[in-house]
Amino acid sequence: MAQLILEARRLQELAGIQINEDETDAALSQGLSALKGLEGFGELEEEEEISEVQGELNEALITLIGSGLLVAPKFLQGIAIVVNKITKAFTGKEENKIADKIDHFAHKWEGLYIKAIKSGVKFFGIAKSEWYVNGKVDQAKLNTTAKIIYVVILALAMGNAVGTILGPASPIIKALEATFGGIKGFEIAQILSSIKGKI
Repeated sequence: MAQLILEARRLQELAGIQINEDETDAALSQGLSALKGLEGFGELEEEEEISEVQGELNEALITLIGSGLLVAPKFLQGIAIVVNKITKAFTGKEENKIADKIDHFAHKWEGLYIKAIKSGVKFFGIAKSEWYVNGKVDQAKLNTTAKIIYVVILALAMGNAVGTILGPASPIIKALEATFGGIKGFEIAQILSSIKGKI
């Protein structure tokens, strides 16, 4: 009996710090709706849809995205709105608990966000020299660009929620790095440090 009571208490304690999946979905849905409602973040045409391309991400691309974001204030404003909508679902939660849940919700929402972000990237010309080659859109690189920006949105939202500036050693950054293979934690942290004060 004592063991059952201890287990019940343990579950109650866990319930207080667990990430609520319904709240998370609602926040990510609100963020996506806000993103799609912004100029330049509309739906892509069907023929522009592409399949997932795996592989190591280009470090030069990450640098270009970081610098490209800095010169696109409207794009940054869009990211800020989305980050603020997502943040509330994680506010007050422990960094390690957020990190534990990242793989689930990040993959669940990835496709929808990537689609909206790609249209914004094209509209604002973020890192255009990387994904627009010889007069054609390189769909794999455009997808990579959007994926990195999605990771940055998640990292900023999680960072705002726990009240810390996320560095490469952060459990959240490590979880995002593992979830989106090929994006290195120090690269994510580098972009975050560049744009955090701009949004």
